[in-house]
Amino acid sequence: MERLNINISSQQIHKWFRANGFKLVKFENGKTYIASYYNGGFTSVKLKEKPGFDTFYKEAYGSAIIVYDVCVDDGILIYEGYCPIWLFGLWLKKVSFKKSANGIFQYRREGFFVEEKFQQFLSSKLS
Repeated sequence: MERLNINISSQQIHKWFRANGFKLVKFENGKTYIASYYNGGFTSVKLKEKPGFDTFYKEAYGSAIIVYDVCVDDGILIYEGYCPIWLFGLWLKKVSFKKSANGIFQYRREGFFVEEKFQQFLSSKLS
């Protein structure tokens, strides 16, 4: 989890994520399922709601998704970016972004570049 002391509103955060192709997750009973299709294949991920956080997702390479949990509380921005993998339909693993990821793990590289763009956006708000 990243924590930044920054003067930013939830509306500005929502606008940035929407402008960068993310969708706001709508949870029902504290969870949701997101399905992705790629080259005739299908994957599904179960996400759990974090109270007080807004969750955004975007499809990435190979039907993976990039997820951000974001909260603005009293001038403190708290966020976490990751690529979820749902193993055996039981266990949610949060995979970190990685600049040098290749092959079937290209979604991790996509996440790395999204994270860089997000940090540039936040840096512009700090000045």
